[in-house]
Amino acid sequence: MKAYTVIQSVAIAALIASTAMLTLGAAGAHRGTLRELIETLLGSILGGIFFVWMIWERPRQWGLWTGLFVSAILCAQTFTWLIGASGPFSGENRNVLGYAVFEAVLVIAAGCCLALRWCYPKGP
Repeated sequence: MKAYTVIQSVAIAALIASTAMLTLGAAGAHRGTLRELIETLLGSILGGIFFVWMIWERPRQWGLWTGLFVSAILCAQTFTWLIGASGPFSGENRNVLGYAVFEAVLVIAAGCCLALRWCYPKGP
């Protein structure tokens, strides 16, 4: 098995896992109407399917952009987590290790997607 197929498989698995975690998190933090919940869940599932399809079909062409987008998501989530963890109304126990374990899937997905840009062989 070639290295680029392993990287592609890990990227797809990490994207599927991050989509599942995002969907479960959106369902658990639901505060609006049923329609808003359905729209949020469908949006997260369809977005995850779209990114998996991009990496499945054209990993060399879309790997860089998917990796950059996932990295931007990771930066935004880290920024909002830091704001929430340092706020005066953070009643939950927010530790850095728990956050790092939760976001490790996004780091793996971003790294593998970015690596596909240079590891995957050029097509015809």
